[in-house]
Amino acid sequence: MSKSATKEERGYRERMVDARLQAILARFPAVMMTGPRASGKTTTARRYVAHVAHLDRPAEASVFKHDPDMALAGLPKPLLLDEWQEVPEVLGAIKRSVDLDRTPGSFILTGSVRVDDAAQTWPATGRVVRLVTLPMTQREILGRLPGRLFVDRVITEQVGGLEPPPGARMGLKDYLTAALMGGFPDVVLNLDAFGREVWLQGYIDQLVSDDAPLLRRRVDPFGFAAFVEAFAVASAAVTLASTLGRAAVIDPRTARAYLELLTRLLVADQVPAWRSNRLSEVSAAKKLYLTDSGLLAAVTNADMSVLLQDGRLVGQLVETFVVQQIRAEAQMSSSRVNLRHLRNRGGHREVDLILDYGKGRGVVGVAIKATSAPHRDDAKHLMWLREKIGSAFHLGVVLHTGSELIELDQKILAAPISTLWA
Repeated sequence: MSKSATKEERGYRERMVDARLQAILARFPAVMMTGPRASGKTTTARRYVAHVAHLDRPAEASVFKHDPDMALAGLPKPLLLDEWQEVPEVLGAIKRSVDLDRTPGSFILTGSVRVDDAAQTWPATGRVVRLVTLPMTQREILGRLPGRLFVDRVITEQVGGLEPPPGARMGLKDYLTAALMGGFPDVVLNLDAFGREVWLQGYIDQLVSDDAPLLRRRVDPFGFAAFVEAFAVASAAVTLASTLGRAAVIDPRTARAYLELLTRLLVADQVPAWRSNRLSEVSAAKKLYLTDSGLLAAVTNADMSVLLQDGRLVGQLVETFVVQQIRAEAQMSSSRVNLRHLRNRGGHREVDLILDYGKGRGVVGVAIKATSAPHRDDAKHLMWLREKIGSAFHLGVVLHTGSELIELDQKILAAPISTLWA
């Protein structure tokens, strides 16, 4: 960790990524941290370096553009290269430096775009380890680290691992309050309600005006803004890009390009369909989510008064919020879990999330319900999945907005959403 710390760093809230980052830095010469803009990558990375080079600042970037090898050689290590995608040439310099000196923990690179699109080539393959940093989870916001992650507990402990936090009884309004806030560190740690609204709206505006050029993409600002809104309205749904295009009044080709752009900016999450040889007639379409529930609320202009009059939007926001928690855990889990969804082609059977732990370990089905009184009917698709795949079905969990842990059927439980950060 850097010897000097800013006021912000002294008040640092531990992240799940910290433990993984420390382990990587102890073994590898360079790590690249990617994630949505403002998800906390730089704040975390600064704690582990002696110097920061801000490549989004023209004066510093110009030195690296002129001679990246000389610029690297003249700076102390460990070195953080912030917003590296502004000067993609730095990747080649990192490769050459690491080839000469493989001292662990020499470089951290942070960026707000997926590397495979930001660089024409990827010369650092095999030399730079990638690490994704997503917006904060409730576990992190509430300071409940370290602790066993939900995705690890649910595959090993079953009932005992799903007890909600003691004394933390939450209802629908509590979950909606957390979901409206989302997980961007500035929003949840530093701002009041008015500040959060302004910040999130500014984030949306910057997506359209500034973020697309990071990937050297030209977009129609009005069409892209309409597509972002259409995507938000479809968050937590199985939707095709062409359908979003019709909603945004743009052609299918442009819609596919805009969906890929949002994905590469790490604002959109596309959950693939789960496949099994025991199931037929399963939809292959991906399920779409915004990566932050607060951003979803901002795009759709949702506040508590709006939510209390729109049950569909409540369900959409709660599911986006829950997937935000589980996605971040899956990135850091030692269980090597893959997130999938399941829906048959007729749409009559649907499991919101499938946690696939690989052969020999089985799957966990997750249904997400905005209800405080879950019952067996809420688990009917989980029961269908259990019967279809037999021994591969490890557990089914209905995550709900109530406060009780309930056994609904064999291998199927209803647990409060708060069990995610127990």
